[in-house]
Amino acid sequence: MEIACTRHIEKGNKSIALSRGVQLVDYPLVKTTYLSHPSLVSILQKQSRNLVFTSKHALLALEQIAGLDLVPKDHVVYCISGRTQDYAEKLGFKIGATATNSKQLAACIQKDRVKDVLHLTSNIRLTDLQDVSVSQNIKYTAIEVYRKEKQEYTWDNYDGIAFFSPSQIDAFLVCNTLQKEKPVFCIGHTTADYGIYKGFKRVLVSERPTEEDIVKKIMNYYTLIR
Repeated sequence: MEIACTRHIEKGNKSIALSRGVQLVDYPLVKTTYLSHPSLVSILQKQSRNLVFTSKHALLALEQIAGLDLVPKDHVVYCISGRTQDYAEKLGFKIGATATNSKQLAACIQKDRVKDVLHLTSNIRLTDLQDVSVSQNIKYTAIEVYRKEKQEYTWDNYDGIAFFSPSQIDAFLVCNTLQKEKPVFCIGHTTADYGIYKGFKRVLVSERPTEEDIVKKIMNYYTLIR
C-alpha cells in the first residue's frame, strides 16, 4: 500500500509503517517561511495578552522572532491540542484552554469571558476563530508571523492520502483530483471537516493530532481491510 503524505514524515514513522506493509511517500505541499516582525516583541512586553496559536509554526516563528528570553510567560495561551499545545508548554506558556479545532477553541475563549485575543498566525488560515470571536463581541487581532506558499505536485499512483492542514488540501487540489474510493487520513478535526467540506467521502481522523497517531490510523486501517 502506498500513502501520499502532504508533508515530511519522520524516518522512524516511515520505517514502522513499512514494516506493516505501508509505504509513506511524502512531498510537502506547503512551503513555510517565518517572518521578521520587530514590533511584535514590544507588543508582547507591554502588557499581558490572551494569545491564540492554531499551529506549531506560529510558536516556532515567535521563538525565531523574539527568542525565549524576550517574551514574558504571563500571557494566557489558547491553542490547538497536540503538537501545538506540547510546544507551547515546552516554551513555558500558561495554557488557558485547548481544543481540537478553531471553533471549539473559540467556544473556550467565550466561556472564559475573554474580551480580546491576539492570534499569531499565517497568511492562509480558516476564518472560524475570527468569525466566532467577532460574533461574540470579542476583539480579534491577527498578526502574521509566518507565510504559507502552495507547492504544485502531481501524484499519479496512491492508495490513500494523509493531510495535516486545510491548506495542504487546497494545494493538493490544484494539480490533483481525489478519487472517491480513496481513503483520506486527517491529523485533526479541523482538517477533516475541511476535507468533508471539499467533498471527500472516506475521511478518517487520528485519535490525537500527532504524526505518530495518524501513522497508527493508517496502519490500523489497512490491517483491518486485509
